[in-house]
Amino acid sequence: MKLKSVVIILFIGLNTIGQIKYEKGYFITNEGIKTECLIKNENWDINDNNSEFTFKSDVNSNGTNKKFNDIKEISIYNIVEYKKFLVDAYLSENSISDIDAQRIPKLQKTTLFLKLILKGKASLYHYKQGVISRFFYTYDDSMNPEQLIFKKYFSQKNTIRKNEKYKYQLKKNLACSSKNDTDKINYNKSDLIKYFISYNKCSKEEYKIFDEFKKNPAKIKFKIKSGISSSSLILNRGGDIFEFKYDVDYGNKINILFGFELEFFPNSKGSKWSFYTDPHYRSFKGTKNVKTGAGASTLPENVSIDLKQIIIPLNTRHYFYLNNGSKFSLSLGANFNFDAGSSLIFEKSTPTTANIKPHITLIPGLGYHFNKLSFELKYLSTNIFEGPSSSWDSNYNNIDFLISYDLF
Repeated sequence: MKLKSVVIILFIGLNTIGQIKYEKGYFITNEGIKTECLIKNENWDINDNNSEFTFKSDVNSNGTNKKFNDIKEISIYNIVEYKKFLVDAYLSENSISDIDAQRIPKLQKTTLFLKLILKGKASLYHYKQGVISRFFYTYDDSMNPEQLIFKKYFSQKNTIRKNEKYKYQLKKNLACSSKNDTDKINYNKSDLIKYFISYNKCSKEEYKIFDEFKKNPAKIKFKIKSGISSSSLILNRGGDIFEFKYDVDYGNKINILFGFELEFFPNSKGSKWSFYTDPHYRSFKGTKNVKTGAGASTLPENVSIDLKQIIIPLNTRHYFYLNNGSKFSLSLGANFNFDAGSSLIFEKSTPTTANIKPHITLIPGLGYHFNKLSFELKYLSTNIFEGPSSSWDSNYNNIDFLISYDLF
């Protein structure tokens, strides 16, 4: 079985082990019973009637599933909070097929889970289900969330217009000073968060942001990296009337690798995804005795390869969190390979520059990470020579075992 197939099987298997670690939080049932527990932090489709979450009483207990339909509130402390409300809501998709000629939306009483984005004197909530995204707000602790109205509609000239009543709602109810300008606010999370922060600051009220990406901005890790590579190379010489077709098998060689890694996390808290690069220099040397001529000129000759490459990878990594603080990862990316002066040398002729092509190679990888240490296995298989125009072909394989340490 090829290593790439093994990586795919491992990806499916590891996906069942764990995604994100359990965090401290609580949930309140529809009957008002509050349970303090550890909750598995996932991207919940919370307004799906069949959706569930997983919790456990302590780190050593087994996870238990519970339906969101059975609760009215859930929170992972300082990270995410949802509450169930009976609200007047308009939940059109605003797609072309859904747009009508009515400027004023028809609100209906609906029970929804709303995600608390910002809590303060004025609080901002978000509802999301599929492509539908709506925002709600309160400006008094005793009030029920009110939808910020945004609706697309067809005018009498059959052009698409926008009802942006949310700007009027904010200006009427949440205008603390002239700085709270609503005219330039778009109906999106980023703009609304900025407005609510500005209003609460102006009102000299404390506020708290629950949006994960606002609380946990992107970060970069720098790692030193070293390891070994088991490399094999077979050259294939195409035949013609002057020369036999022949193969040059240089066997397996062990090389030392050393370098660094830069890893970028779009979200610094519990992120499953990252992007990284670990530039390095790779070389392979070998000499083999082969028959290179044809007919009467068939004589043994040494063929030497001196392969020198600069590798610049661009990879993505997916983490699978385990309960003991460690994690597995699977990575996939592209190696951009550049020649650094490679050559082919024949015993009876002058050295020639090998036609090594700048090329891109897909690289699967498997890793294990604990605290600041990481262990990674990568596989590379490529043809180093230029395509059909080259008289040479090759099969260049590398299995890399790498160890890295987080410096910061």
